[in-house]
Amino acid sequence: MHPLELFDRFRRLLGWVAPGRQRWDRNPEQVAPDRSDDWLLDPPSLEEARLLFPQLDE
Repeated sequence: MHPLELFDRFRRLLGWVAPGRQRWDRNPEQVAPDRSDDWLLDPPSLEEARLLFPQLDE
């Protein structure tokens, strides 16, 4: 069994013991990064896209 699976089982067991804790069940708005720090967004301009991906040059 993978260590993360063991951790998840342990975490779920503690959820039954201490039901007041809701740190693990957060909605996407609470965990989303700021747009300025989100490096998964598309490049804002064509020039930046060409700098990041030189194979896109026409």
